[in-house]
Order: sequence, then structure tokens, then C-alpha cells
Amino acid sequence: MQPPPNSFATQRRNARETARQVAILSVLFQELHDHGSATSHSVRLCLAELHVTLQKILFLLQDCAREGARLWMLTKSQHVAAQFRALIRAVGAVLDTLPLRGVDVSGEVKELVELVTKQARRGKLELDQNDERQTKRLRFLLDQFQRGVEPDVNVVKSVLNYLEIKTWTACDKEVKFLEEELDSSEGEVSLLSSLMGFLCYSRVVIFETVDFQSLTIEQTEARHSTETLSCVVPEDFRCPISLEIMTDPVTISTGQTYNRTSIQKWLEAGNMICPKTREELTSTELFPNTALKKLVQQFCSDNDMAIANSTSRNRTVTKTAEPGSPAAAHAMQFSSWFLSRRLVFGTEEQRTKAAYEIRLLARSNVFNRACLVEMGTVPPLLDLLAAGDKTAQENAISALMKLSKHPGGRQVVVESRGLVPILNVLKIGLSPEARHVAAATVFYLSSVKEYRKLIGENPEAIPALVEMVKEGATKKNAVVAIFGLLLRPRNHRRCLRRVRFLRLSMSWLLRIRLIL
Repeated sequence: MQPPPNSFATQRRNARETARQVAILSVLFQELHDHGSATSHSVRLCLAELHVTLQKILFLLQDCAREGARLWMLTKSQHVAAQFRALIRAVGAVLDTLPLRGVDVSGEVKELVELVTKQARRGKLELDQNDERQTKRLRFLLDQFQRGVEPDVNVVKSVLNYLEIKTWTACDKEVKFLEEELDSSEGEVSLLSSLMGFLCYSRVVIFETVDFQSLTIEQTEARHSTETLSCVVPEDFRCPISLEIMTDPVTISTGQTYNRTSIQKWLEAGNMICPKTREELTSTELFPNTALKKLVQQFCSDNDMAIANSTSRNRTVTKTAEPGSPAAAHAMQFSSWFLSRRLVFGTEEQRTKAAYEIRLLARSNVFNRACLVEMGTVPPLLDLLAAGDKTAQENAISALMKLSKHPGGRQVVVESRGLVPILNVLKIGLSPEARHVAAATVFYLSSVKEYRKLIGENPEAIPALVEMVKEGATKKNAVVAIFGLLLRPRNHRRCLRRVRFLRLSMSWLLRIRLIL
């Protein structure tokens, strides 16, 4: 049970003292095991209770030494010290009731047990002064973020150095741990969000170097898997009139469902027939389709899509649209501004690293994407697509793909004439991954009706997508992008003209969502 050296960034003294006392008790357990003599019922009860307490101590030590949890344990240092104190006193209470006279062990071992009992009974395990000092410093930094004040980098470094978070990889592990805690936590969202904002800021600003070659296979595969489009919006979720996802579905007298705003415009124009079935309407009353609305909300939550104009406060839908705390919001704004400047004025290595950071920050948080777009990261990312370095291009196109999930991101990409460089990557990208992600970017851009028209009219877009399907190795995103373009009827002929080379039919393309 003795922890390895330097495994505790906090609670060092408490962990060391606890492990020392447990090590002494191990002599008792070993002698009981060696003698193998029968013990009384009262002794067995005491040993059983002692076993439970020692298990709790083990779990506490494991939490303190858990990889990626160092900042979290510093935040909880007062509570953790109290747990150490309570558990050691519990050990003392159990040993105090242990009938040593009825235990077949040597007198020397009995003396050791009595010594541990006295020490445990006193139980003076307190919060380490260094932990307390760094905890106050961390709270000061979080308070600065809360007030919108960018902290002194040297103070940030002092906290990280105390916790032995000295590399980009170590900092990233801390971020991942907090992400997992945030996903499962209900009562500490604000604190966890603030801490994650602090760590993301630190990862962006403090740690300059990312060794892309050192990333593990698991990290690389997980990173790449997020660049594959996992779904196409089910047709039943789209309004038959606007072809957009229905945020407020209503059913009319013919039993057909439409988005409220679309069918209202239809009726206000004097139309008294069903747009889909052409049946005459017996009533203009609209009936809310709450079951379908819940399915749409769940679908959007599962696939990281924001529902526009939705009045629902369902946490699973809106949780990524807003920052978890003011501190997290300001930390993200500072990080975004730093990355925007690095993309413009940094060295090639710094620009590549900035693109990778954007790729991570924009992965699953709508607020992060909004900040990054507002701080002007899109135009320099588009410039980075022309870099001759494969890693730089992959990171830039992946970052753009994630930012294009945000309405503002799509707008800036198109207004910055970003379609041409994105299509260049689609056609002649420096790696299959870059081309694959470029196809996904085209799909997100095509979710806007006007951009769907713009992409469809570009003479290079559809041929490049069809060529990717023809190659077969990385065709999934290309197929989905083609499907998105087909939502504009005038793109059908252009697609069919190219698809004939693959001996594919229009019905196959329209059913592609059933395959994915």
C-alpha cells in the first residue's frame, strides 16, 4: 500500500503518515497469516471493520495520486485532509477495541499495534501549509478570471509547477479529467467549468510545444474519429416545406407535420391544401407534436447540434451553448485572442500548435466556437491551409470544420472566400485525412441554403466529392456532403452528371442516410 515516490502532488505529508501507519499494521496482518491460528468472534469483527476502513484509505490514496486529477485534488485539499484525519481516527477506534490478549501474536507486534492506536487516536493530520497557500493562489486566479482580468502568467506557472504539471501533455490530461467530471457532475458545474477554463488557458498560453509524433495511437484514433460525420439528419426531422430541421413541429388536419413558422407562412398566403399530400385542409388548427420535438432535441444533443430558436431549457440540448461560469467564459476569450494573434504573427510551429488548440477547444462546445470565431481565427486558418506542412494543413482544416458547425463560423468562411482553399484541400490535400475533413467542412457549409447554391455552382466542388467516393478509402464524408448538396433541387442534375461515372442512381444517393 506504500505509494510510489513523487506520486502525490498534494497531501504529501498526510499520505506519507497514513502509509507509515498502515505499513506498521501490515506486520500484524502478516503474523496473523503466518500463525494461521483461530481467532475469536470479536477479533474477527474488529478485523472486518478494520479491513473496510483500510479499503477507504486505499481509495483515498488512489484518488490523491490519480493521473490528471492534481488540480482537482488541490481544490478539494481541505476536504481531503479532513478525510485523512477521520479515517486514521477510525483506525484508532477499531484498534482500541481489538482484544489483543486473544490474538496469537508476539509481544513486539502488540506493542507496535498499541503505538499505532495511540498515534491514530490523536490523528493530527492537517492541511499542509503549502497546499493551503497554493489553494489560495488558485482561488485568486479564478477570481481574476471571474472579474475579466487576465492573470499574471508567472503566478499561473507557480501553481502548475507546484502540482508538477510541466508539459502540454500533463496539462491536457488534467483537462480530460475535468471534462469527464463535468459530464457526470450535477452540483459543481460552475467550479469544474472555471477550473477547466483555467487549464485550457494554461495549455494554450503556457505550454508552447506539442510533440505530435508522441501522441499515442489511442489519442490519434480518438482525434480522427471525431472528424467523421456520424449521421445525416433523418428525413422525418426535416420540414417538408423548408427542408430544415424542425425546432417546433406541429401537425395539421391531414396528419402531416411541419415546422410551425413554415406552415404558418403557407396558411397566411391563403393556401388551404396540405403542401405534401395536396389534400384539402378541414381546419387551420395546428397541433404541437411534442413527441417529435423531444426526439429532435435528443438527436441534436447526441450529435452536438445547436437548436436555433428553441425555447426549451433542456440541459442536454443547451449545456454546450453557454459557458459554465463567468470565469470559464473570460478564460476562453483570453485564449481565443491569444490564438488569433499566434495564427497571424507566430512562427510556423506556433501557427500549427494554435490550429491544433482550436481543433481541441472547438470540439464539443458551442460557446468556445463562438469565441474563436468572434476573435478572428477563421481567416488565418484559411491562410494556413496553403502551408506545405501536412500536420499544419490537417490541424487547420479540422479546426475550420469544427468552427463551421457554428452559424457565425460558416458565414465568416464564405465571406472570407474560404470555399476555394477548402476545395483545394478536398482535391489535392497533403493527406487523406485532410481531404476527408475538407469534405465534412463542405457538408456543414451546405447546411445553409445560400451556401448550398454557392457550392453547387462551383465547377470543382461536386466533381471533387464524387472523385473521393470513387476512390473508396475515405468516402463517407464525401457521400454525406453530396447528400447535403442534393437538398437543393437544382444540384440534382450536376450530381447525376458526375455520378453516372460511378453507375450510381439518384435513389441510391437519397437513401444514403439509411446506410450511414
